[in-house]
Amino acid sequence: MQASRIARAIAIVGGLVHSPLSAAERDAQGTHSLVKGTPSTRGTAFIQAKPASFSYEGYELSLASEELEACRARVAELDEKLEDLRKQLRAAEKCQGPRTCAIFGDPHFTTFDGAHTILMQEKTLWAVKSQNIWIQALSRENTGDLMGLAVSGPFMHGHTLMFVNTSLVTEEAAEQPFTVLFNDKPILDKLDDEGSGEFELQNILWAARRTDWNLLLHGQQILDMEDVIDFDVGSWESRFSGKPKGGIYLFKLPEGVELTATGADLMSAVVRMSPQEGGQSGYCGNFNGEA
Repeated sequence: MQASRIARAIAIVGGLVHSPLSAAERDAQGTHSLVKGTPSTRGTAFIQAKPASFSYEGYELSLASEELEACRARVAELDEKLEDLRKQLRAAEKCQGPRTCAIFGDPHFTTFDGAHTILMQEKTLWAVKSQNIWIQALSRENTGDLMGLAVSGPFMHGHTLMFVNTSLVTEEAAEQPFTVLFNDKPILDKLDDEGSGEFELQNILWAARRTDWNLLLHGQQILDMEDVIDFDVGSWESRFSGKPKGGIYLFKLPEGVELTATGADLMSAVVRMSPQEGGQSGYCGNFNGEA
């Protein structure tokens, strides 16, 4: 008889049979590790408020304190390892090389992570928004034509760069469809006989305009971007290689940020940058690796 009671108690603890406990008591019972049995006072089953033991019909099953301490130590160890992994991930993100985001047409986006999306509406939107770097895009009309980009934020130290397609409002649109403003003043507006121009403010901006693609000046990474859709205006590479419409502009900014743009498909632009500490948002994506 005594053996059968022990077996029944063990079965109750293990959840193998129904016990006479209330639902609340059974829930509480299930959260504790009960491992050894010793004779105790006969009576109905109960759980203490801060249970160190479980009694049933004269038998007491007590918590294994050594095992409990071992579990706590293991949890602390895993927490420490998890924090180390988080630190390694943050370090890896800092070391991660720069990636490119394409903004073009009406407007389409190919993000830093390789995803593709399209907006097609009139809007001022965030292409990149982090604590330090702000890049906005302007799309016009219901078709969402990409007409402008603006760069600012703390990393620009109070300066602002704007790159605008003014082809609809200027007479020089055929040869020079873009207006470039730095702190609201035009730059790259005076070109030499070859259609080239440069501007520099030390440690803030180096800007150049050329009529054709130069591999020594522009990154191959831009030409290597994937054609996600077959466009009537031609392949992605053709927007930049050769002598692209409107010339090709390059802006080198602090923290290794670069902006390259041409007049193909109204405006085709590429932002090149590294992931930002503290994260970032915007249509260009967030470097999370999810396409």
